[in-house]
Amino acid sequence: MYGYQPPQQDPEGSWSEIFVMSRVVLGLLAIPMLVIFGVLFLLGAAVWLLSIHPILSLGPIAILGLGVWRLVERDKQSQRTLEEEIFSRRRP
Repeated sequence: MYGYQPPQQDPEGSWSEIFVMSRVVLGLLAIPMLVIFGVLFLLGAAVWLLSIHPILSLGPIAILGLGVWRLVERDKQSQRTLEEEIFSRRRP
């Protein structure tokens, strides 16, 4: 039995684990990164259109304003939901 070695497992931190972890992290960050790049694109478009004519820049600015308004409304709704949940627990 000399010279026989049992099959060895991959060492910890092998490439396959690194690829899986990278895929998970990039999957989690994909949507926030798309939002960030979208906002930067709209700001760049607004500045570029502002250099052509001031009225043209109102489109991208309006889209950004609608996005901010949507975030505020969503936050208000979640705040109301949480307050209702908290106050409903206090009342017998």
